[in-house]
Amino acid sequence: MTIKSQFRHMNKGFKFFLLLLVSIFISSNAFSQEDDDPWMQVLTDTIINENPVYMPVIGIGPGYFNFFGEMQNPGWSPLNGNYGGKLNISVFVDKRHSMRFNFGVMYGSLNGNSDSKYVPSNMNHNFKTTLVVGGVGMEYNFAHMYRQKPKVSPFIGLGLEVYNYSPKADMFYNKNGSNLPYYYWNDGTVRLVSQAEGNPLTSEIVTPDGDYETDLSILDLFKTGSYSQVAIGLSADAGVDFPLTDRASIRFGSSLHYAFSDNIDNITDKVHDNYPEVAIKSGNDYYVFTYTTFNLDLFSSDESKIVQNVYAEADFDEELYEDEDNDNVLDLSDMCLGTPFGVEVDSLGCPYDKDNDGVPDYKDLQNDTKYGYPVDADGKSLIDVLHPSLLPVEAVEREYAYMIPVSKSWSTFDSKNNKIVIPKKFKSVDTDGDGFISYDEVLKIIDLFFDFKTDFKVEDIYELNELFFAQ
Repeated sequence: MTIKSQFRHMNKGFKFFLLLLVSIFISSNAFSQEDDDPWMQVLTDTIINENPVYMPVIGIGPGYFNFFGEMQNPGWSPLNGNYGGKLNISVFVDKRHSMRFNFGVMYGSLNGNSDSKYVPSNMNHNFKTTLVVGGVGMEYNFAHMYRQKPKVSPFIGLGLEVYNYSPKADMFYNKNGSNLPYYYWNDGTVRLVSQAEGNPLTSEIVTPDGDYETDLSILDLFKTGSYSQVAIGLSADAGVDFPLTDRASIRFGSSLHYAFSDNIDNITDKVHDNYPEVAIKSGNDYYVFTYTTFNLDLFSSDESKIVQNVYAEADFDEELYEDEDNDNVLDLSDMCLGTPFGVEVDSLGCPYDKDNDGVPDYKDLQNDTKYGYPVDADGKSLIDVLHPSLLPVEAVEREYAYMIPVSKSWSTFDSKNNKIVIPKKFKSVDTDGDGFISYDEVLKIIDLFFDFKTDFKVEDIYELNELFFAQ
């Protein structure tokens, strides 16, 4: 499998995982919003929960399996194995929360080929098996070493597991519904006829289809007898946790899984007896799982809790319920502190100002000032001492308003009918004789001007334009 296809394969699973992570993180974060109401802060207390109840934490996420047996993956890296997933449930077992009990399941696949230091490549052997794992274990996270909750928490763990596997091999090529055996030629090609019977120029070259259709546990390919497809094993786990919220964290880890079986790849030390070219590997098969999981604590008690106080128990801050000017509006909401005693105020604690001149009624010596007129500190109008140009202009009704002509293009203005009279030199432009120069009439005379078919000058065109917009 190429690096490009590995990343494409990885993205299919990680897209779902990242979407799940973001959605759960947002939903869990919504419960942590605090109430900013100052009165709620007074009437409630946030206290540490001295006896919280801790419930199981759920973890789920993707990873990669890499196999190490007589046959192995073609090269080793976290992205060069087989994609899988992990589901884990854990719970604290001590008061310091440094020890967890884990129960988990994993699902994925293992594969390998004969190009390894134990099985020579000319044997042309391969295998792939679906792997289902269930196990329990203990985990230690060094929590007793920290006074406060760390931003990054390392962990180690040990576990006991049970594996179910079923090794299969890709030994036949499916062509038009028929399974044809592979033949590996000395030139490195794979064909559907033997090298002795075939022609190197005409025999079809194929690529193994990767169906893994042959059950190796039944075939007994190496004459070693049958074996169980269930095995017990041990695991060692290590990694780091990154807390996201009080209830969510993300984990990056890698675990080594050692099986009490050497049959996962269908090759054991017994094969050496019949096939001396197969080297003896001391020890059983094992694999590594590198993973990322999102852990969510949905059911445990909060580390702190909010307690509602009755009024007498509330620890009030005097600034919150003090009324310094005795206007019956608490200082917390009073927008006009320092109001003299007995002065009537509105709901914001500000004295009334009937004429809206900026001087409150209890100081205003002229409570009927016209709106917008300037006043002095006592609320008295300054209309008699200001220049008329500084006084507000009173509006008039539309029927009494008319335009006063100022353009040189208007020779006459009919103030009685409130309209402009077309000057004599522009009478010819008003071709329809309606006493109004239209837009089309203006365009027509401009066309004639540029065609040199009119006596109008540039100044006349500008004046005509002013007349048109002034109508």
